[in-house]
Amino acid sequence: MKAVNLSQALFYEGIQAAEFNKCGVDGYAGNQQSGVLTRVWAAWRAHRKNLLKQQGWRDVVEARVRRWLRNHVDGEVLEIGCFNGTRNSLWLMEHCSHYTGIDLSPSAINSLRGKALNAGLGGKVTLVAGDVLDFDPPQRFDLIYSQGVLHHFKHPEVLFALLARLMKPGGCLVFSDPAELNGVLRLARRFYRPFQSDQAWEWPFTRRTVDAMSRHFELREAFGYGRFSTLLVPFIALPGLGLLLSGAYQRLLRAELGSNDDQLATVWKNAVVHGLAVAKETADLATAAP
Repeated sequence: MKAVNLSQALFYEGIQAAEFNKCGVDGYAGNQQSGVLTRVWAAWRAHRKNLLKQQGWRDVVEARVRRWLRNHVDGEVLEIGCFNGTRNSLWLMEHCSHYTGIDLSPSAINSLRGKALNAGLGGKVTLVAGDVLDFDPPQRFDLIYSQGVLHHFKHPEVLFALLARLMKPGGCLVFSDPAELNGVLRLARRFYRPFQSDQAWEWPFTRRTVDAMSRHFELREAFGYGRFSTLLVPFIALPGLGLLLSGAYQRLLRAELGSNDDQLATVWKNAVVHGLAVAKETADLATAAP
């Protein structure tokens, strides 16, 4: 896992360079270290994000995630994979007692450090360029936040044991990650994976991941989207079809996001899952070698 993360660090340096130079629709699609199909996949994913934003669903998603963060932000906060700042990085810095961010990309960390200083928050922020697998801070955390990062670890047993060790008893984990418990989405990824430039660290949540999490955390709330609506995104991008399918796409999103939090089996069938989990005080902290 550590060897893979060295390659991943170089890959994310390429993403940071693409964002700095404003290449492509986003850093993933503009990363010159990626193959053509990976950049196409990234552009398609960016299109889905834009649809969510344009139709107001991004605000709905962010409001639910922000509610979780607001209820647990007091105290020590760790953001894993903070890169050059996620949607909630500066907000977390502002509202917590102390913020620690860690990311594999040194240039992204430098960028986020500049943002923190410009916001006048440098005195309550610690930023680390490095591998979380080697991370052993003196403090433990009340809240760990991770936006699209936990699926980058091939061995979830190692990951969730590590996160449990980094937390205070009863600490909260807020995450957002892709999942492939849905058979149709899993099949689509299987066709794409052989051509994926970042396949070594792309491991969307499976039943094994969910089981590993449950040994150390209790999932209290969760929601997701993309169980069905994801299948329409490539067609919505085509001229003419976008207008015809827009209504169907919004109805599917409304149904997906409206699922009750206790319908966890359904939630995990989505393409993207957001969750709030609480560390078990009796969790088995034994871990395998990475």
